[in-house]
Amino acid sequence: HAHAPGLQLFGLAARCSLDDADADRLAGTHTSHDDEMANAQSGITPSAELVQAFGEAAADGGSPPAVRLFVCTIDDDKVVESRREAPQGDWHADLALVPPLLTDKDACYVLFRGEKGWVLMSHVPDKCKVRAKMLYSSSRTALKRDLGSMHFTEELHGTLPGDFGIEGYDAWKAHREADDPLTRAEVQRQEEIEQGEIYRGGASMHVHGVAFPAAAGVAEALSGLTGGAHNYVGLSIDIEKEVITLVAAKTLDDVSALTAEVPGDEPRFHFYRWVRDVRGQAYDEIVYIYTCPDGSGGTKACPIKQRMLFSSSKAQVLALLTDAGGNAAKTFEFNQASEIDADDMNNTMHPPPVVDHKKFIKPKRPGGGGRRIIKAGRAE
Repeated sequence: HAHAPGLQLFGLAARCSLDDADADRLAGTHTSHDDEMANAQSGITPSAELVQAFGEAAADGGSPPAVRLFVCTIDDDKVVESRREAPQGDWHADLALVPPLLTDKDACYVLFRGEKGWVLMSHVPDKCKVRAKMLYSSSRTALKRDLGSMHFTEELHGTLPGDFGIEGYDAWKAHREADDPLTRAEVQRQEEIEQGEIYRGGASMHVHGVAFPAAAGVAEALSGLTGGAHNYVGLSIDIEKEVITLVAAKTLDDVSALTAEVPGDEPRFHFYRWVRDVRGQAYDEIVYIYTCPDGSGGTKACPIKQRMLFSSSKAQVLALLTDAGGNAAKTFEFNQASEIDADDMNNTMHPPPVVDHKKFIKPKRPGGGGRRIIKAGRAE
């Protein structure tokens, strides 16, 4: 793929580190020590019925087999089968069966019979409840172990139903099989990833990513932002030229005007110098906002490769602000323009004080003082 610019770029991004969600989606089988510890604590195991059903399906050597996939959910501290599907074609064509079985708010596992074994698909949408995210993430390794790790040849993690379809699987597979010779810098970057040298910032965690250079005008625009010439800078990535580009450098009336700068069909990096008063306190801060449409709210979901490339460039874009003498007070990530809310952002950056409710004190009894014992006198 060295002769095709698009594939060459994808190979480069594949060899670089990814945002947590995208890394889980595209990096295949990897279980960290933290995952092992979480699994040890979750206590959630597959039900006896699921163990038996999966065991029978795994032992089925028919062509085609009787079962192509199981959809499994967590119910009453057990992983249980909620649905199964028989083959309708070959294994690759049957990947199209998976997305329609998933939603954008309910987590689940899909045990999919692939070409050379079973694929453990872990679907944990961004919109599902935090408790569900924790349970499904911390129970994955135990599920595979109790069903028989030898049956599973691949793991695929994602947040959108399309991540598990034909296109999503093929993109993930191409990433895994990218075998361009690595430069010394790329080898060193990969070693940093494996050793856990992770950058944590803003609303999510991401590892050091692609270090694309900045095109003409980017540094000047960010210097203008820190110097007060304007209060907004929008940046993007030219995928063909592999550079970070300037989209806009302007002055917005207020934070609500940011919504007009958010495209509905591609990711975008935003820096906004926010001067305002919060509960009587004056603030002059730069906020860093990364927007990436996911298909909700009238937006168009970005291709996996594009999401991966932009996501893995977040740290580099933030470094450009630092180079210009600025500092981001807070990082936010949104899927669509309607999610940008000034009150929510203010409360995140500067939470309102907690009201200390004084404990009710029971008033003293009439007469004051403690109770006294009065002895009755003798009758004369």
